[in-house]
Amino acid sequence: MYAVSYKKLWKLLIDKDMKKKDLCVAAGISHASMAKLGKSENVTTDVLVKICTALQCDIGDIMELTQDTKYERRRYDGRTNSEKNRTCSGQANFEMGWWENADAKRSFAKSTGLLWSIH
Repeated sequence: MYAVSYKKLWKLLIDKDMKKKDLCVAAGISHASMAKLGKSENVTTDVLVKICTALQCDIGDIMELTQDTKYERRRYDGRTNSEKNRTCSGQANFEMGWWENADAKRSFAKSTGLLWSIH
């Protein structure tokens, strides 16, 4: 799975000595759209085109697709039903983050084969 990154936009703004509010004015975009960009959330292509027009650049100069490494995925192939059930029952506690520290969480994840977040 891929995620959108706007790191190139922030670097370009630094190179052009512009602030985010300056870009809002120059591109005619809302502060809400800028906030979405800051959180790497989806924005309309109209917003991206306005930014490119204001900065006189191409879309690839302000954004890129990156590999989404938010979750490490593990396959459950070859496990018995009891192993799968045990994994599912522990999933809620695991995802809720009820752990003393990251080492305890990692140890539990390895012993049960659960998915675990990379934070």
